[in-house]
Amino acid sequence: MAVLFARRRLRRIGCKGRLNRLARMAALLGASSAVLAACSAPAPVAQSTSTSTTTTPTSTTTTTTLPPAVAIVGSGAAGPDAFLGTAARVSVTAIPAGASSVAPPVPGTTGYDAIEHVAFRRFGSGTPLVLIGGEDMSMAYWDPTLLSALAQHYQVVTVDLPGTGYSSPAKGPVSLQWWADETAGFIAALGLQKPVVLGWGLGGDVALDLAETHPGILGSLVLVDTPVHGGGAGPVPAAEAKALAAPDLPIAALANIWFGSTHAATRAAWLQAMITGPPDALTAAARQAQINVASEVARSSALVARLGRVTVPSFIVYGGSDPMVPVSDGEVLAGGLAHSRALALSGGDYGAVFEYAATFVSALEQFTG
Repeated sequence: MAVLFARRRLRRIGCKGRLNRLARMAALLGASSAVLAACSAPAPVAQSTSTSTTTTPTSTTTTTTLPPAVAIVGSGAAGPDAFLGTAARVSVTAIPAGASSVAPPVPGTTGYDAIEHVAFRRFGSGTPLVLIGGEDMSMAYWDPTLLSALAQHYQVVTVDLPGTGYSSPAKGPVSLQWWADETAGFIAALGLQKPVVLGWGLGGDVALDLAETHPGILGSLVLVDTPVHGGGAGPVPAAEAKALAAPDLPIAALANIWFGSTHAATRAAWLQAMITGPPDALTAAARQAQINVASEVARSSALVARLGRVTVPSFIVYGGSDPMVPVSDGEVLAGGLAHSRALALSGGDYGAVFEYAATFVSALEQFTG
């Protein structure tokens, strides 16, 4: 297990220029030879294939001009995670704020050069549900138990935002609005018609920006532990803020932030799932981009000021004891969003939707009706 943990961590941080730190990690884990071998070997590169199809499931558009999704070789899940299937990439053209569509860019133009190749997984059946992860998170970090429960009711789509995980590096300056524009383009690229869009943490800010600036793209909005500090709500505790702003955040430290001391069993189960689950990479550049956007959100009151623009039904979910996103943040959102309902998971912290998956999924199903 120590070797698996080391290899997974190596894929997240990369090997270049980190041999000393990796040696210390290897010594700590008692697996020095395996770690150093993993670092000296070339990192696996996801290859694309040409066998994809443009066939789309129910609840999607009927257009025949959707870009083909291309499978990522080596990304298939196995064992209890086999239901996740194989990840794929799709070509995405950002949709500008205020627009609901964009014409495919012409080769040789600036717009064509800006196309992002966004990775995703799609599984389950039912109403489309797009999941946008939070800070320091790729789509591999969604708890498989929660995903399995959601797949019983929804066609679940997890996504790596540009520059994160299996997606291609971000080609332009990363901002909250840029992520929202790319997400709108991603939804269009998959042909999803008014999906439920669920954002967790910083991903909730992306989803909220999407709802505010791209009316008509989504059918309903779910915000899980979504920070709106610029609106006057409480700040992130100093210790957690310092850890999140560090150039490198070990996965064990991330687990300590997501799951407090009273949630040790859930933390251990999540870490075990991350060790055995499908790996991907969160580059240093992607981490820094996330840190920058999170700081932008903390300084700005723009999201709160535009809450009145959201016309779709909204579901606000937060942990009742979450130190990362205080209850007051959820109250700001619930009070400012029309057609909203809220769910406080009593005693829950930042990872409450993982620990109380059954309660959350049942409430979500009632919300989406």
